[in-house]
Order: sequence, then structure tokens, then C-alpha cells
Amino acid sequence: MTPRRSLMISPITPAIGGNGLAMRMGLFADALARVSDTHVLVLPIAGDLPQGAPVSGAFRLHRLDAGRLQVETRFALLSQIADPAERLSAFKDWGRPSQTAGLSRPVLNAVARIVQDIAPDLVHIGRVGLSPCVGVLPTHMPVTLDLDEDDRAAFAMAPTREPHQAAWARQEGRVCDRLIADYGPRAARLYVASRGECTSLSRRHPGLDFAIARNAAPVVSTRMFPAQDRTAIFIGSLSYAPNVQGLVWFIRRVMPYLAGSGFRLEVAGTGAPPELLALARRSGVVMRGWVPNAGMAYRRAALSILPLFSGGGTRIKLLEAAAHGIPFVATRRAASGLDLPSESGWFADDPRNFALCIRTILSDPATAGRRAAVARRHVGQHHDRATLIRGLAQDLDSMF
Repeated sequence: MTPRRSLMISPITPAIGGNGLAMRMGLFADALARVSDTHVLVLPIAGDLPQGAPVSGAFRLHRLDAGRLQVETRFALLSQIADPAERLSAFKDWGRPSQTAGLSRPVLNAVARIVQDIAPDLVHIGRVGLSPCVGVLPTHMPVTLDLDEDDRAAFAMAPTREPHQAAWARQEGRVCDRLIADYGPRAARLYVASRGECTSLSRRHPGLDFAIARNAAPVVSTRMFPAQDRTAIFIGSLSYAPNVQGLVWFIRRVMPYLAGSGFRLEVAGTGAPPELLALARRSGVVMRGWVPNAGMAYRRAALSILPLFSGGGTRIKLLEAAAHGIPFVATRRAASGLDLPSESGWFADDPRNFALCIRTILSDPATAGRRAAVARRHVGQHHDRATLIRGLAQDLDSMF
């Protein structure tokens, strides 16, 4: 019997670690590979992984290089408009989210040719920005779509400095929602990361079949965090605006409360904007850049910080820290959707309390260790990668 084939269209190379979006895509790619001969086509609208990132070998990888993602002409022209109000008006007239700008007609035609060559029995699409690819698929072909987060809600809380930027972000969210309305009915299943996303999207799109596919992290062996170490670690993409916003807040607002304590902050991630690099230098923050082994970074630190105030979905980096047995301090937004027990870590939204939580971890390693163990058990029970892949594979198997 000829094995079933699946094609996953992904905005980034799926991976086991190194990038939250890539890890989310890796979850689906590895689940599909359990039940089919899986091909992954990468259209890198979300950039790509640093060299050396851990990529699964369970699927066959294809990609259209970024240079071939020809920007749609209208978006290229409107991007050149100098006046912010006129540029926003043109963007609204265009009627699509900017993340789809690379999906010009030649690109979609190339996708159609690859689909024809592979002849998959199922196509899975990662993230709403690639949903226009549905339009070039044969009408009989089963499709699933991973939304991950509620993009409209995420854009509504995007960090912005000026009114026209906030208006642009709201428009991005509205047209992401329009893509769901346009292409969602074609999908046999639409996946999201948490109950909150499922509830909000179901309310706005009644009749579509949403299912929860939790984010995951592999649970590692128990480790003792160094009681005398006074270093905190932040790991995440520094081209992601909510991460940058959170780090700037932490450095400017929280670190002054930790002066004289010997506290150090290390940041691991790529794509840091110049203003963050300059602030880090002035504040004595160590910028590690790309760290190929997250486990080594966590083992050097006494705690992990997650100071996020915006963004959708659920934070894989919080799961990863918990899976490594390291205590964490997080904002409530960073922990949103994960249903973490209150005794699994420390949660704070204002600078003084955030700093107080850090001082508590550094001064009371026994309590920190107990809470870290609670968080690790929660991840093992609800977010273990191997367990979630098995369940997701069963659900995807029913879509063929």
C-alpha cells in the first residue's frame, strides 16, 4: 500500500528548540510524521532559525528562499508613502495583513506547483499569515490550519508609541480575522494554543471547528539550580516586539530595585534592535546572542524572567524554563493560558513586586526549589512534548 503523504506549509523551519514559533511548527511536523510521509514547505515570512538550531529529521524539508518571496506590488508601493495617515489609509484599502505581503501571485503559483508535485493527501498550514495558500489547493484536498493565537487580540495589545502605529496594529488584527473568515471554512480543523483563544475565536467565528493544541516543551531530568548564583536568564527572539518591550521595562524599571544585590541579567536571543543593545550596555546586562543549547543557559542561572505585557498564544519559553526545573518570575500576561498553579512560580506586574519576587528566589532557595518542582510536574502532566505529539498525531490522522 502506498503510504499517505502530508504537506505542511510553515512560516519558519520547524525545530525542537531555539525559537518559540519554530517549536510550535515542530510539534505539528513531528505529529504528522508519525502518521504519514511528511513534507514541509517553508515560506519564511517569519524569518528563519539561526544556524545550528535543532531541526527534526522526521520530515522532508523544502523551502522557497526569502529572495523568492516577491513582495506584492500594492504593499510595496504603500510602504513607500511618507505620510503616516495616508499610508494607513492605503493599508486599509489593501485589505490584507502585512505578513502576507510576500505571498504574491508568482509565489502562490510556485506553491501550487509544489503541491502538484508532492500530491499530498492532507495539507496542514501553520499560522494565519499563510492561509491564502488555501486558495491554490485543489478543492478536494483536506486542509488543517494552526492559528496558534488569536491574532486580532494580540495585535490589539501590541506595544506601540504613536496613535497611527496603534491604528495600524488594530487594522492588522482585523484583516487577520478576515483571513480566518475567508479561509477557515475550507479547513477541517483550526488549532489554537489555549482555551482562551478557542473561546474568543469561536465567539467571532461560529460554525468553525476549533481545537486546542497546547504548546509543549520536552521535560528534562531534574536539576538543582545553583543556590549561590545571582543570575537571571531571559531567552527569546529579540526581533519579537513584546519581548523587546518586556526587557526594556525590566531593565529600566525593575533592575534599579535590585541594585547592590549582586543581581545579573543574561539575555539569549537574536535580532536585538540597537536601542535594546545600547540600554543593555549601559545597564551591565550580558547579551549572549544565539545560544544553541538552552539547557546550558538555564543551568548557569538561578532563575528565569518573563516580563511580557503583550502577545498572544502561550509562552513556550515559560514552559521550557519550568521543564528545566528553574524557578521563574513572570507577568500574568506571560503566564496567560497555561493554567499554572499559583505555587508553581512567582507572578508580578509592577516593578517593585517583580524585584521582590526575584529577591525572594535568591534568598530562599528551598522555597524556590519546591515551586520549581511544582512547575516541572505541571509541564510533565499537561505540556510534555512527546505526550502531546502522540495526541495530536491521532487527531491529524482522522483528518486524512
